[in-house]
Amino acid sequence: MALFHTYKKHFKEHTQINSPLFNGAITLLEGLKQRGYILAVATGKGRQGLDHNWHHSNTKHFFSTSKTAYNQISPQT
Repeated sequence: MALFHTYKKHFKEHTQINSPLFNGAITLLEGLKQRGYILAVATGKGRQGLDHNWHHSNTKHFFSTSKTAYNQISPQT
């Protein structure tokens, strides 16, 4: 188990993996939010991976809730 935690720590500290958005994604999200749609994310990523992507894409504010791997459900505030 120690090897797993060492790998995880090293990966988080030394890896820069971002998930770029498709062209027009921000415009689409803005339009949906303005029309009153309630948006959510369901992903196979872990919570830390989703939070990392939201931080780099500045899109977290578009979503009301999210579900990540391991059944982590998080309402947004």
